[in-house]
This record gives sequence, C-alpha cells and structure tokens, in this order.
Amino acid sequence: MNVLYMSVPLAYVIREWEKTPNEPVFFDTEAGGLGIDTVMAQFKMESWEQALIVEYPDIPALREFLAKIHMVAFPIAFDAWALDVQPKKIDCMYIASKSAYPLLNDHGLATVAPQFFYGVVKKTLQKSFIKSKQVFTEEQLQYGARDVYALEWIWQQPKIQHVILNNLSYMVDIKNQWYALNFQHNGMPVIDSEWKEAYASTEKKRIDCQARVDELVGFELNVKSWQQKQKAFPELPIDKTTGKIPTGEPAFKKLYLDTGKEVYQQVMDTTKRRTELQDLAKYETSYIPNEKPVRIRTCFNVAGAITGRYTSKGGDRVGYTNIQNIGRHFKHVFGYEEGVERKIISADYSTAELIAGCEIMKIDSMRDLIMEGIDLHKAMASNITKKPIAEIVKEERQGAKAVNFGYLFGLGIEKFQIYAYDTYGVKLTIDECKEYKAIYYEAHPEIAVYHRQMAKNIKKPNFLVHTALGRVVHPDRYADALNIPVQGTIGETTKMAENFLFEDYPSLMKEGMLINMVHDSIILDFPDKYVEDAADALEKSMKLGWTEISKSRLFHYHDLPMGVEVDTAMCFK
Repeated sequence: MNVLYMSVPLAYVIREWEKTPNEPVFFDTEAGGLGIDTVMAQFKMESWEQALIVEYPDIPALREFLAKIHMVAFPIAFDAWALDVQPKKIDCMYIASKSAYPLLNDHGLATVAPQFFYGVVKKTLQKSFIKSKQVFTEEQLQYGARDVYALEWIWQQPKIQHVILNNLSYMVDIKNQWYALNFQHNGMPVIDSEWKEAYASTEKKRIDCQARVDELVGFELNVKSWQQKQKAFPELPIDKTTGKIPTGEPAFKKLYLDTGKEVYQQVMDTTKRRTELQDLAKYETSYIPNEKPVRIRTCFNVAGAITGRYTSKGGDRVGYTNIQNIGRHFKHVFGYEEGVERKIISADYSTAELIAGCEIMKIDSMRDLIMEGIDLHKAMASNITKKPIAEIVKEERQGAKAVNFGYLFGLGIEKFQIYAYDTYGVKLTIDECKEYKAIYYEAHPEIAVYHRQMAKNIKKPNFLVHTALGRVVHPDRYADALNIPVQGTIGETTKMAENFLFEDYPSLMKEGMLINMVHDSIILDFPDKYVEDAADALEKSMKLGWTEISKSRLFHYHDLPMGVEVDTAMCFK
C-alpha cells in the first residue's frame, strides 16, 4: 500500500496544526537507538490529505510543539518518553487495542492494522534508521508515513472509540500514563557507599560459594559452563520435552529440594551471586556522569503486562533501566546518606491479592476471616500446624504466605514447591506441597470450585476475563485466567491511588516526587519537612483507590477493608 506523504520542516507542521489545533495528532518517530537519537518525526491529522514527515528534527523545538498537542501514539509510553515530553493530552492506541481486540495474538501496530504493512518487514526497517547520518530512502519515508496512517485508521474504529469513551480501565490508564511521563524522569537516588559495600559483600559471598563448590565437586567448576556441570553432575535429569540434560538453576533447585544436598544449593548460590554482581554493575552503568545524588530512571508503560500492570525498561538511554525488579537484598542501596534532609516514603497494600481474590472469587470463608480482623496468613498456618492462631510463629506464618498466594493462583504441586522456595525461602517436600494444597482447598472450598470452573472456561476458544475496571483479556493459560482479574485489579487500584495523589494534593506533590511504582506499592521522595504530610496523603490516596474500585460489579462483597502499610526511612526498604 502506498500512502501520501510530504517531507517538510517542523515549522510547516506547526502552521498546519494551528488551523485545527483541537484535532488529535497521530504521531510516531524513528530513532537511531532504543529511546535515543530521534531521526524522523511523522505526523498526520484527520483534516490532512497526507502525512507530514520531518527528517532530523530540531529536538528542543519538537518538544515545545509536542507539549501543546493532543498526541495519539502507539505506544504513547515509548514515543513521549524518547523525547522527554508530556503532551497536553494523550491517547494510546496500544492500550486501547488490547481491550478493543482481546482475541488478537499480539497487539503490535502491524497486527492491529495489517493492511498498511503487507510486504513490509517492520523490524528490518526499524533497524535501518540506526545508521549514522543518512539520506532516507523512499522505502524508509513510506514506512514512516504508514505508521501514522495506521494510527489514524485505528483511532477511527468504533470499537476503539468505545474503549476510549467508556472503558474505565482505559481512562485510568491514560490519566496515569500522563502523570508517569513526568514522574518516571525523577529516578531512584543511589547511596554510593551502600552500592560499594553491597558489591564488595556480594563478591566475597561469590568467592566463598565458589570455593565451597570446588571443594565439594573436586575441581574448579565454572558454573556458567553446561559441559562442566554435566560432567560434575551426571544425575541431572533429562528434560522430557527437549530430551536434553538441563543445567540451569531450575534443574539444581529441583535436585536440592528433593534431596537437600548442599552441593546443589552451593551451585545455585554461586550462580546467584554472579547474577547479583551483574545487576549491581548494570545499576552503575546506568549512572549519569557527575550527577549528585546519582539517580536511576526508567520508562514506565502503565499497562505493559498482560495483567495490565506497569512494566519498566531503560532502552539505550544513559541513566535508565528497569527499576521495578530491584531485588530485596539490594533495596537499601537506594535512598540517602545520613545527614541528607530527605526521606523515602513507601506504601504497600496489605495482602492485596488475597483480598481482591476474595472479592472476585466470592470466597465466603476468607471473607469471614477478613471481617473479623484475623491475619489470613496466621489463620492458614493454624490450619496447617493445627496450633491456635495465637501460638503461630514467624516461620510458620511465612510458610502459610506461600500457600495463600501460590494456591490462590492455582499453581501445580511442583511449581508451588519452587515458588515457595524462591519467593519465601520455604523448603517443602512434594508430599508436603500436596498436603498443604488439600488443606488450602478444605479451608476455602469456594476457591476449589472457582478453579475447576476456570479450568473448564480456559478450554473455550474465545474465553475472556475482566478486571474490576473493565480491562478485557483473552488468557492463553489457566494460570493467566486466574492471575489477570486479581493482579490486574490491584494494578488498577494502585494507578487510581496515584491519580488521586496528584489530583487531590497538587501543591504538596510539587514539594516532592513520586520515584517508583511496583504493582501494589508507591514510593515517594520528599524533604523532611513534608514527610509527615506526604505519608498521610499517600495513605489516604491508596485507601481511596480501594474504596472506589470496591464499587466494581466484578466484586461480590464491596465492603472488604484494605490495609495500607506506610514506611518512611533514609533508604528504600
């Protein structure tokens, strides 16, 4: 398909836009890297007969213009982030397409509007812009024009307009994404001394683990070499699917959980320490030179995951990385040194997924516990140990957390064994996993019924699931069918809380900043003098988010309380 376009200066685009400034502008860019070096900007409006292309635009002038427009992009998270701009108004055809066309295998631009890309290999053409300064070919210019024509076509579809105008999940996402285009540039502050100490400590642990591995196997084992691991561990089981001998961490984890032999744990720990060192090095390579304090930033897509939860990435930009998946053991690296008059304020929903699951799955037995104020994990630990709730100790409650969260989402026995160990450090035998699953279903028979029904539903070819605010998803797997309504709903609750925070406390939020968001928690950074007010505002906003989402027709009770745990400290905990 040939499309009409004209290569023009940016000033020409601005003059044409000024004729109908209230129209949406369908916008895309091509870049020399992932999130860097914008080399082409493409524009289309419904009143224009052709697309307008600006080659090698003046970036400051482009930013100034984009800040004035109603930008429609695919996805808005990436295109606006790449240029450090927060447009006056935004719409994201990627987010809208996911709910409008849930049965599509993927929601890339070429899948949603394929007629514009027949015969075009998008990845190849995208990579063609990475070259240094070049004169663009007709094929490249045509490709750039196709993108914005496709955006215009998607925008005009009735299903898309219905989502934009009526879907609460989309409305919350777009408002939240607009705020995220600003706060994602705030970044998590890094304590340099803590980073150095963490690196030195982790390196020492790696050396100690490696020495113990070598001692146990009788030679210097390179844990990254599958040949050496196969030589040292001929007992590694053959993967029934591939017919090969797996040598990755899951294989050793399975052997360790089944046998308890130290050597398997030491191999895992050695590999883990090496990975942790790589993570720490990655943080350091994300530092912007000479910045004080050092801050690591990200690009947030507020609905990037299949559940509709946030995703985070850094692309090729200096100072940017994924700041959501910070390991617990390294959280203390982020924050402030003693003497700096600022605090990190973090707030989490308490047992959020259990409470949302109770509402969605209609678990009367769990509702009774929640309304009586009984700790759900201690209650499950009591069921497992047959001890009174008052006598449950920390270790027993930790094991019950694995049971509550793992079996809520229908994990199989072997996957649950791995999950309990990975997430909570709880080592269980297969027989114990089976026993605990039976106890769980006995305590909450409604969950067993819900799981059986979902197992039947997932076999239906066009089966869809929904979140509390109306996100629509076609799950590929049984686990997704259970996860999406619950985890997506909690993600929506947190996004609503963020929106309330900015809307209800605009003056206060100008004194500090939101620096990270991780599924069911929000992290702020404020001067000491505002910490108490900010913590109070954050708690109230999160509670309001839950109050509002509890009105959803997806919920069965509408009255379950949700706790919010707020912490203020020098560093992120």
